[in-house]
Amino acid sequence: AREFAVQKDHDFAELFAQLQGQRQPVVHRFNVNGEKRMAAMMFYEPWQNYLGICVSEDELFAPRHAFLRINLLVLAVALLIAVLLTLVIRQLLVLPLIRLTDYATRVGAGEEAAPPAGTYLLELSRLRENIAAMVASLHRNMAEVAAQVEVIRKREAELSRAFEELQASEERLTITLQSIGDGVITTDRRGRIMMLNGVASQLTGWSQVEAVGRPLTEVFNIINERSGRACENPVEKVLASGRIVALENHTLLIGKDGTRRPIADSGAPIRDRSGTIIGIPPTLFCGAVG
Repeated sequence: AREFAVQKDHDFAELFAQLQGQRQPVVHRFNVNGEKRMAAMMFYEPWQNYLGICVSEDELFAPRHAFLRINLLVLAVALLIAVLLTLVIRQLLVLPLIRLTDYATRVGAGEEAAPPAGTYLLELSRLRENIAAMVASLHRNMAEVAAQVEVIRKREAELSRAFEELQASEERLTITLQSIGDGVITTDRRGRIMMLNGVASQLTGWSQVEAVGRPLTEVFNIINERSGRACENPVEKVLASGRIVALENHTLLIGKDGTRRPIADSGAPIRDRSGTIIGIPPTLFCGAVG
């Protein structure tokens, strides 16, 4: 009341005017010597008068202001911690993962990349070491494969040259056998014809195409001139003895058309480098043609 009494502000005059004839609570703000204050008043029926209280706004709102300051401080600290934690996570987790991913991508593209540098924690460190070891092993395997491919290429070139030489040697051998004046028939170990020259074709009546793959006894049909009985298969003799075998005298060759010709025959084994018999070439000597 004393504060109201000393106030010269017209707001108080308006306040008193509002209080006259009004029974509702009234709140009023005012300054006293530069200090903000707040007054709350209401009409009290038993006394038929107004009761009020006046407090300083700073004192009234001090708890709220303290609460706001504490909350702002906590929020600032939380934001600072979040920023620091984000930077730590970025430095220790995100960036290493990005470097490892980039390293794996470059290695997958076939580039020669060095293991990524930097700090790696726990599982990331082991992951980096495993990736680096895997890449090193992959490079070693690739080098070994490249060396093996080079060896295979050299072997292929050698085999190609050897095959060409073999073909040339086979061609020379074929020309030589075809040029011999005697009949020559070559068989495998089973006694099946592999080749016969032109003279042998004339004597037996069988062409090269017809005779290849047939049993020797079917093409080289020989009998004893005196007894008329079939002679023993010379291939079986050579395989049994392993030596050159000559037929008995008075041997006749019966051609495909039934023509009989006296011949002198011998068979010798063909051996490989280990001494194994791989074929027999019986050579025919014709006494008379026609």
